[in-house]
Amino acid sequence: MPTAQELLPDPNKPLSEHSELQLLAMVLFGEARGEPPQTREGIGHAIINRALHPSWWGRNLKEVILKPWQFSSFNGPEVILVIKPHQVDPNYRKLREPLRYESPQVWGDCCNAAIEAYKRLTQATLPDLVKGANHYYDTSIPAPRWADPEKFVLALPASRRGHEVRFYKL
Repeated sequence: MPTAQELLPDPNKPLSEHSELQLLAMVLFGEARGEPPQTREGIGHAIINRALHPSWWGRNLKEVILKPWQFSSFNGPEVILVIKPHQVDPNYRKLREPLRYESPQVWGDCCNAAIEAYKRLTQATLPDLVKGANHYYDTSIPAPRWADPEKFVLALPASRRGHEVRFYKL
């Protein structure tokens, strides 16, 4: 498997030119770098679950990650365009140059979680930490419309005290 250094994104390349594993490390950095390790890896598994069960969100991991409006940290100029420029996510520029904003350890932790979750793409019999969940949200924000209690799978601790990351299988 590649090292964290080898997985560093090239900020001059379009996102679509990065490997699936790079994109997964980037989305975990943008979405979950401050979360506990188990939660970060759980988010990786939820993303992998989408790739393992193609639907409107994409037919492979790259399509799943790059699907507009699915992962807020990827809401950059390519997604927003001129329609809603004020909605460019502040994490977007950070995931393009992770070592400019965080320590190599933080980037490495995200890469390790990405590598562990990524193994399930070729070895689907490996344990799924989130039991088939393909959506998640942090309770520090209002519950999304899709957060149907009947589709709730599990909750993992969030980094914010008193909050959790809730996982759903839709």
